[in-house]
Amino acid sequence: MKQFSHLLMRVISAALYFNASQASALEAPTNVTVDGHEMAAPSIGDLLVHVISPITSTKILPSTFPLPGQKSLNLYISACRGEFEPMSFVLRALSRDMTGVTLTATDLHSVSSSAVIPFKHVDLKIVKPWFQSYYAWNEIGKSDPADFRQTLVPELLLKDDALVSVDVSAERNFVMLDHGYEWINQKKMAASEQVFPTMQEFPVTDAKTLQPFALPRRTNKQVWATIFVPPGTPPGEYSGDIEVRSNGALQGTIKVNLKVHSFELAESKIFHSIYYRAVLDDARARVGSEYRNTQQMREELQNLINHGVRNPTMYQPFSSQGLLREALQLRQDLGMNNEPLYYLGLQTTTSFLGHDAEKQLRTVFSRINGIARDHGFTSVYVYGKDEAKGAELVAQRRLWDIVHDLGGKVFVAGYTDSFELVGDSLDFLVHAHQPSVQEATKWRGSGHKIFNYANPQTGPENPFLFRLNYGIVLWANGYDGAMPYAYQHCFGSCWNDMDHSKYRDHAFTYPTADGVIDTLAWEGFREATDDVRYLTTLEKLLSNGSSNSTPAADQARSFLSTIKTAVLSKQADSGKYNLKMDIDLDAVRSQVVGHIDAITNAR
Repeated sequence: MKQFSHLLMRVISAALYFNASQASALEAPTNVTVDGHEMAAPSIGDLLVHVISPITSTKILPSTFPLPGQKSLNLYISACRGEFEPMSFVLRALSRDMTGVTLTATDLHSVSSSAVIPFKHVDLKIVKPWFQSYYAWNEIGKSDPADFRQTLVPELLLKDDALVSVDVSAERNFVMLDHGYEWINQKKMAASEQVFPTMQEFPVTDAKTLQPFALPRRTNKQVWATIFVPPGTPPGEYSGDIEVRSNGALQGTIKVNLKVHSFELAESKIFHSIYYRAVLDDARARVGSEYRNTQQMREELQNLINHGVRNPTMYQPFSSQGLLREALQLRQDLGMNNEPLYYLGLQTTTSFLGHDAEKQLRTVFSRINGIARDHGFTSVYVYGKDEAKGAELVAQRRLWDIVHDLGGKVFVAGYTDSFELVGDSLDFLVHAHQPSVQEATKWRGSGHKIFNYANPQTGPENPFLFRLNYGIVLWANGYDGAMPYAYQHCFGSCWNDMDHSKYRDHAFTYPTADGVIDTLAWEGFREATDDVRYLTTLEKLLSNGSSNSTPAADQARSFLSTIKTAVLSKQADSGKYNLKMDIDLDAVRSQVVGHIDAITNAR
């Protein structure tokens, strides 16, 4: 009650302070002074521009004011060749309703040579807020089965802002289908756990290019831009524009300033995988999390690759060897990493294998192993009993021995006490919740591996949580990999967060009839993979004999040690999902780059 009263007083105070005239004065564009020189206000026509950090725990809604970030018409970004890097800004309409607003990226030109990064590598999207379950942003569960409260959170990254329409007063989400808008967040319990419509029943598709959007007076629109730096791009400074128009008339431009680093980004020392549930089956394809036609799966697998996941798990059942081969071939065609196959289509439980479990396991594993090797996989990991404890965990030893005798390996999700029970037999544990240096030391010391999940499960919209916990936190704790659950696991309809009694949908992305829609959280996970790639690049540079005895190298080692100590220290006091951890990941990335450059230049 004290917290509620305090919050109520803050709301009342804010309402009294920001009256209409004061808000107008705050929003009015004013000139800014830079290095003693007065410069034009950061506005484009009637649009105020705020540049913000793309991966942040701060929610930006249409009504958010004052805005975070900096009033500016300049975006600054740096990246390595082959990297996807995000940037973001907010447009706010000042004194009138804006219609037909369009954003167009130009080519990025080198400031010192004739090199060009074509505009097609600048991907523009709109961040769409909509209503989700009340504990959205940081949580995956619901407090009570009958808790139908909702809250407005930013989540979707859309090409067509009008694809989803939100009635704020009624707390309703609508999606545009062939027949018009359909209300999609009805507050009801699903008759079963999974209710997935066909493409004909729910033909939701996003546009392929950014569409015009409207911006009512005194409201915000957050824009997301991702730059991909093609391999082979010469290093150096590049510059281009994002042109802003309203009903076809040019209003102004936002400058994009890109630095392409001179070094190559190493592969992450942490293996970033994910539970990917979808199976290939054209006849049963749906707009859900379980079945895909070839087009849908190809789009999702490419999306996974683009977000740093080159080897997700596979659930494709062995009952149809033809479809299993097609699904594996699709991965091979896209150039996915085929070293181990993380396979959940075979599990080491008698309930899965049937009466003669040992015989069935030998027969099925041999077939799967042969098919996997035909498609370039070097080994096959089969799955144990999910989240088993105690006797249930130990009971699988005999079946695991058979897998090992056949040349296979075993992995499964589980808990902190698993090593003491099966650490000599389980090849790697997908460890739940907060990572632990002690757990990492046990598993890695025995020659086995430890991955992490459920810190948190996917579903919370806060991108900072996923960047933090599946990146630098795992690096500091010495984990081998990340395997969050899940790319998509929908409870009820994937597009309705209110239709299951216990869980919110576990989803990094949203399925469509012809592809996939990204989210803020999914972008946070990609930045986690890149954070570790930058750290790995520096560590590899320090392991190079010609670099390990210079002052620059000594400073870099001290920096890495300090960062690791700080993360572990803060983790101890940061609570669930490290929600209280105050670490500036952008600053850490920048410092890593500085050390890489210093060591390289000192050679």
